[in-house]
Amino acid sequence: RDQGPREMPQPDGKWQVRQYRENGTQRSQGGKLSWEAQDLGHPLADRFTWNLHGNYAKNTANKRSLLQNDELSGYPRYRSERELATFTEQLIGSELDIRRDLVTGPIEHKLSYGIELARTRHERPVEKLMLEAGIPQPTQSAPFSSARTDRAGIWLGDVATLGQWQFTPTLRMDQQWLSPQDGRGESNHSWHISPSLATSYRFNEQWRSWLSYANGFSAPSYDKVYGNIPHYFALPPFEIIANPNLKEETSHSFEWGVSGEGDEWSIKPALFYNRYYNFVDWRQVGFRLSDGVMLRQYRNVAKSETWGAEIAASYWLTQQWELATKLGWVDGKTSQGESPRNLTPLEGNTRLSYQANDWSLGLQADYAAAMSRVPSCGNSLTQQQGECLKTAGWLSFALTADWQITDALKANLGMSSPGVKLHGAGFIVTPNEAAQLGLGALPGLERHIRAYRNGRDLADRPRGVHVIDLFGLSADEVRAQYPATYQWVLERVKPERDQNNRAIYRDNWWIFGEPRRDLRPVLDGLNRFIATVET
Repeated sequence: RDQGPREMPQPDGKWQVRQYRENGTQRSQGGKLSWEAQDLGHPLADRFTWNLHGNYAKNTANKRSLLQNDELSGYPRYRSERELATFTEQLIGSELDIRRDLVTGPIEHKLSYGIELARTRHERPVEKLMLEAGIPQPTQSAPFSSARTDRAGIWLGDVATLGQWQFTPTLRMDQQWLSPQDGRGESNHSWHISPSLATSYRFNEQWRSWLSYANGFSAPSYDKVYGNIPHYFALPPFEIIANPNLKEETSHSFEWGVSGEGDEWSIKPALFYNRYYNFVDWRQVGFRLSDGVMLRQYRNVAKSETWGAEIAASYWLTQQWELATKLGWVDGKTSQGESPRNLTPLEGNTRLSYQANDWSLGLQADYAAAMSRVPSCGNSLTQQQGECLKTAGWLSFALTADWQITDALKANLGMSSPGVKLHGAGFIVTPNEAAQLGLGALPGLERHIRAYRNGRDLADRPRGVHVIDLFGLSADEVRAQYPATYQWVLERVKPERDQNNRAIYRDNWWIFGEPRRDLRPVLDGLNRFIATVET
């Protein structure tokens, strides 16, 4: 691409960018060996799946800039800057998943247990050359440390059914070791035992109630521990600096709810409470006077808690007309008594839709109350404190229509859409990880793991990542057709969703929080469409 930032921070201040060019390449190679056995008839296992997988990924970004400064010397000065960044990851891992179905008296059990091991080597060297009048100039370069990540996890779970009751206890232990390989920085070790228990009771064919507890765990990632990430495209420009002392995030989540469903109606109210420990979030820690760049760092925030309620309901007014609504309320505080960052107290949507044989029409209103309770913001250099930015309440309408003339031609009147919203960072995978899950080797998986772009990817250098999109599949279908992908989202998405204050996000944890059901048929068959960055 030939477009870049307007200004570029330099050791002697900000310089204007007159010319910019960037080339990038991505390459990924991987393999997987699996062995599956069924009908074993062993007291400890009915069936098992074992796999050995490996992957190698390499991304390069070659940037060249021509810079100009008219203020330092009173006349135009020009400077040429070249940067070559290479990101490589090498992964090898193995996983064993064992299943056993049995009956003990009146109780039916579906046991599962297993172990997984993985080792990843990360290297992200950055080479910089800066010339002014043919003379090399000092540069600021803080590349990622070369490091190794070792992960180990074991788990044991059961789905026990006793008449109208169902109990789902699980226990998991995870360990992660992050070790620098170039002698820079310190090692980082995280481990945790995560129990959870869900209990549900079905009163009849229409009504069911549940109570659940989940203990969440998330180890700090390599880029947050050792990475130095510049964001010079942002306004104001900032840089995220390394923090090898990050600790693992943990949480306790409780939920109680009731669900009812009839021929013409459904309703699902729920109450929840979440308590977080060592939550990882960025904090502004300084200001670099030489080039005007803000310094940020990922840190463990003091414990916080949230609580709230949600209700989802729908009613068929006639055989064609349906009215549906979702509404969620949430509140919370940190250990300092402040509101957690970006807490929207009330949010929901209401949709009225009409469905006929060959066409449908829908009107949806999305709304949210003002985010008036915000924490304090400031930085350690100026010691200035003040409220973070607030956001006003908002209301938006979306009108969609679909008319099926033939199987090959559709008239769509969907005006616009904000696009899908993941509500789970675990959906995003690198090309290396996508190959590990079977992309390119497992038929049909290419429909569910595809290239992903967000607003920053469009405005800045694309990350080259993929996203797991399981819309249209039930959890059981995912587990049967793509077991590795199911295990991935089970371990990396579901714990985060279990802590979400919206019941529909928790119940449908394997798909995007907002999969945009109405947008997908509109885009079906299109070779291209327009996407803009939301500001």
